[in-house]
Amino acid sequence: MPSVWLPENGTEFLHYFISHVKSNWLAYCDAHLADVNLRRQVINSNGSDPQLLNTLLEDGLKWLNYRQQLGRFTSKIRDFIKSYSRKYNETGDLDEVLDQFYNDIGKKLDLLDENSRDIIQLVSVSYYIVRSIPLG
Repeated sequence: MPSVWLPENGTEFLHYFISHVKSNWLAYCDAHLADVNLRRQVINSNGSDPQLLNTLLEDGLKWLNYRQQLGRFTSKIRDFIKSYSRKYNETGDLDEVLDQFYNDIGKKLDLLDENSRDIIQLVSVSYYIVRSIPLG
């Protein structure tokens, strides 16, 4: 029989749950930060792909939506922790864990948002240059 971890109490379980969700969010963000295919596509297009800007704008909105989802999730978990702590008289360092969860993921989302803005700016400038050059 494989070994199984059982938490000693609900607070320990919530701590593990928050850590697990955090590692998944961070892995997702890191995967998108490392995505060089989009950058390569931007460079190769030289401002000639009109659909690329729409795709990039949608990506930018995605990071904003994730930021909102992160805020809602954190708020709901914080409310649950308060309710759980009152009901079962358990306390722990969950507020600090949750703050660290929000801050660490928020920093990654900030980087993704910044990268999106930079790429959108690059594509916008490329489009402007391509359109402003008179054709012979």
